[in-house]
Amino acid sequence: MEVTPNPHCGARTRAGDSCGNKAGFRTDHVGFGQCYLHGGATETGKKHAKAIRDDAFARILEMTDPALARIRALIDYAESEAVALSAARDILDRAGLGAKHVHEHTGPDGGPIPLDVRAGDLLDRARKLRSPAKAKPATRKKASATGKKASPPARGKAPAPKVDKAAGNIKPA
Repeated sequence: MEVTPNPHCGARTRAGDSCGNKAGFRTDHVGFGQCYLHGGATETGKKHAKAIRDDAFARILEMTDPALARIRALIDYAESEAVALSAARDILDRAGLGAKHVHEHTGPDGGPIPLDVRAGDLLDRARKLRSPAKAKPATRKKASATGKKASPPARGKAPAPKVDKAAGNIKPA
């Protein structure tokens, strides 16, 4: 069965467009087949997704031997030592035998991070490191005495002037 994997569901919506969900969205076969809205969660949808997945993996396995032979030829016959070394590193990395990358996280004193440090403290520290200028915390406007929220003026318009009825004066806002 020759089925091409598609990154999207691919089913047609009522409007006639193609479904924009990812393939296998909200199913047990994410990345293959139709989404749950278009039959991907049914038994038939699951069988179809399995056929697509198996076909894709079979194609990858078919390409493995030629790819290895090509990399072997690069290692053996490359004119540049850099190309041969890069090909050898690629093979070792893919086999899990490449260099190990270690990431160590340390506390402010250079030692381990204590377990009682809260995530909020870490976020605050990260924000301070990120911006050298002191960031002001956002403040909320207090609700008026009536309990209604104060609405900001519309963009591009000046606020309405305040009228003092007792004095009969109009004051600009």
